[in-house]
Amino acid sequence: MTSARTSVGATPTVRQRERPRPSTETLVPESSPPAEQPYEVGYGKPPKQSQFQPGQSGNPNGRPKRAKSPFTLLREELRSKVTLRENGRVTTVTKLEAIMKRVVADTLSGKASQTKLLFALLHVFEAQDASVPEDRNLSRSDEELLHNLLKGFADE
Repeated sequence: MTSARTSVGATPTVRQRERPRPSTETLVPESSPPAEQPYEVGYGKPPKQSQFQPGQSGNPNGRPKRAKSPFTLLREELRSKVTLRENGRVTTVTKLEAIMKRVVADTLSGKASQTKLLFALLHVFEAQDASVPEDRNLSRSDEELLHNLLKGFADE
């Protein structure tokens, strides 16, 4: 058996890959009607018959919709409408409103579990209201500063 050996100082030859060159072929025959001018086909220039027609999408189904989170599903369900009969009158309210009405009614009838739930809900809603900043009136100097700033933007 003989094996090919390279000498210590010699480096093996490496073939360089060449990038394919775009062809300059035309797919439209020379005897084409005058409306179809010869079209050069190559890299980034697909044949006319395989291109998308005007108004035709390359992705007709579009991007797939994301799965909804459980919070989103619950929010949508609580925002849907339901019909209630109150004091002989039929009203349409959201499911969240209907649940709140039921909790309050059960609390008034003396159900302890509903009373605990009502106070827990009140505590959560008060904390949420406290996190929303109130509209604050600006002082006279702040109003002047804001006015001058806006006037400077209008001049530009």
